[in-house]
Amino acid sequence: MKLTLIILLCLYFSLQRTGPILPAQDTTPIKLSASWSPDGEYVSYLAPDGIHVMDKHGAHSRLFSPPAGFGGWTADSSGIFIIQNNNPMEAALEWWIYPINGAEPFQFLPQLRSIDTLAFSGNGEQVALSAQANQADPHTIWVANADGSDLKPLAAYQAHKLNWSGDDTKIIFETRSDGENQERVSISIDVNGGNDPQIQPVVDGTRIIGDGLEFHYLTDASYPPATFYITDILQHHEPVYTVNQWVSAISYSDLSQSIVYTAYCNPADVDSAFLQGEWSAMAQESVETALYHIDIKTGEQTVLVPCGEGSQLSPSLSPDGQEILFIWINNHQWDVYRLIIDGAQLINLTQA
Repeated sequence: MKLTLIILLCLYFSLQRTGPILPAQDTTPIKLSASWSPDGEYVSYLAPDGIHVMDKHGAHSRLFSPPAGFGGWTADSSGIFIIQNNNPMEAALEWWIYPINGAEPFQFLPQLRSIDTLAFSGNGEQVALSAQANQADPHTIWVANADGSDLKPLAAYQAHKLNWSGDDTKIIFETRSDGENQERVSISIDVNGGNDPQIQPVVDGTRIIGDGLEFHYLTDASYPPATFYITDILQHHEPVYTVNQWVSAISYSDLSQSIVYTAYCNPADVDSAFLQGEWSAMAQESVETALYHIDIKTGEQTVLVPCGEGSQLSPSLSPDGQEILFIWINNHQWDVYRLIIDGAQLINLTQA
């Protein structure tokens, strides 16, 4: 099970409406949210002109525009989800599938009025959703087959991120309790509906990375969910690696038992990295990061991109955990890179 990426397109459009985000010194357009297809054969990224899709070698590029909210890939890697609001008078989000072979797009689960988020099970056979069937209905957690058939409501909760347990039997998410203090709680729901939802308070200073894997962070020196000062990584509550770094993004592969993350080179840059809203390449690359890889089995850490080489965004491990996809901002350019971990081979996909 891997962390899913949080898509920043809404932020991008907000910045676009308030003023230009591409100053003259940039030599390539802004690029965000590089993402693998589930089969590891394709990649996508966001740009001002839309959503770009190509094979993992950087060939056969195609563009889906105009840009809209990006919801990730279908479980079978045949299409991408584009989130649309076709009725601006209502806060209703429709999820449309755009086949990458150029076939006509179609709406996924049109019987639901608004879908907050969705996530496919690890085996790709089912999909979990937080959605609302009608405007008067509560937001609910649903489960269906991957093609949208056999849709069933499970419990009345709203979530903005869903995860599956390693055995694909439970849907796990965080939300706010109904109590007066509105504490953050973690809820686990049996997809077969055999048990009542299991509710546990979220331990402050701890976040889950993957099945059985979590990290500890300093609560008074972090900006969840954007940036964490991570102290230790734990597996089944036992420390496996001490980090002690400002980590801007982290991804985990259960298949390879490895972690990839980016960390700020200078702690003084943490505030300016996202609070000042700098989106030019010149400004972003000055907020230097480094790219790291940790082998959980051995506890060995490798520096894949050292400090002094600009800024790296949104690293994501491939489905087999052997490659990394990330945005690299350096020399006033935004580019999408694929890194083969064995041998540290770097491939610039947007310059291929």
